[in-house]
Amino acid sequence: METLKKLISEETDRLKDEYEKFLFDICSIESPSKDKEAVDSVNSFIGSFAAAKGCEVERIPFDGCGDMLRIDLNPGAEKSVYFLAHTDTVHEKGAFGKVPVRVEGRIMKGPGVIDCKGGIAEALLAMEVLKNAGYQKNVRLVLNGEEETSAAFGGEREKQLIRDTASGYRYAVCCEVGRIGKILVARRGIMHFKMDVKGKASHAGISYFDGVSAVREAAYKIIGIEKLSRPGGVTFNCGVIKGGDKFNVVPENCSFLIDVRVMSDEDVAFARRSLEEIASHSFVEGSSSVLTESLFRHPMKQTSANRQLAEKISGIYESVGGERLEPSVSGGGSDAAYTVEAGVPTVCAFGVAGEFCHTDREYALLDTLSLRAKTLALLCAGI
Repeated sequence: METLKKLISEETDRLKDEYEKFLFDICSIESPSKDKEAVDSVNSFIGSFAAAKGCEVERIPFDGCGDMLRIDLNPGAEKSVYFLAHTDTVHEKGAFGKVPVRVEGRIMKGPGVIDCKGGIAEALLAMEVLKNAGYQKNVRLVLNGEEETSAAFGGEREKQLIRDTASGYRYAVCCEVGRIGKILVARRGIMHFKMDVKGKASHAGISYFDGVSAVREAAYKIIGIEKLSRPGGVTFNCGVIKGGDKFNVVPENCSFLIDVRVMSDEDVAFARRSLEEIASHSFVEGSSSVLTESLFRHPMKQTSANRQLAEKISGIYESVGGERLEPSVSGGGSDAAYTVEAGVPTVCAFGVAGEFCHTDREYALLDTLSLRAKTLALLCAGI
């Protein structure tokens, strides 16, 4: 066992420069979520790279969003560990300048260096290390082409593909943005709603009291909705608001968007029920409202198996020189929800560590790429 651990450690160290270059290359191929051609371009690069390393690669086509990739080491063998990451980023092309990726010492800056292309490099490095060490079990990496938009285009097919491709694996590790000192065992789900409010237009000076203000009705509704939020529970955030078109006309129309974060099936039911009740009630006589649900990303539910896996990974990580990782919960969603729904013990946010994802200050700590890849390889090997 110690011989295998030593071999994995040495092989990871030998390959780390190549995979840091690979990370640089895939981040240089900018891939905004809504640009299918750009996402598929980085998919092609990654697929060719993985195939050259001896992996089996399947491209799963999607219309309207980036394709998915399934990458298998030792396909058909006994299932071991399932890795999950994504190839799209929130950043539009050019957000980081003409040269999108820069390396400064042991820090890499650029679009997706931690969210989530660092996790792709980390997982593939672990897989090559295992192959070179003679590992015989099946390890799978699945890459989603539109994770950042919460399956807005891929819908239920995308979610079900993750459940299906993860089924039967011993563990699942989502290689999302790595946290320093933390590993995630649960994440909130995300629900998006739109409230359209209808009133009656009238001249604001001549016939003010003949009008029904949709903006005033929306204001009452927004206050009622926001009051439902509870620390540690369901939260409701009313964001973009659009109402009226002339300042001297009582506004006939108003609409606003609602972001809801949930942890459980009970939270989901509460959110829907509460918003429907508020939509059906008129605070301003003569107004009416229509509620539309536009998106639902399932919560990554916390399980005892998730926590046990987190403890196992933390122990391995410490043994190779990493810090202690505290099992934690996040308010942001991820595709790890669907591996949990497949019945697979799962942790999230064990990708390359860094800070400031979703901003033009995003950076990765390069030393964590090899440390975390080493940990994943040792997890697979059962050490």
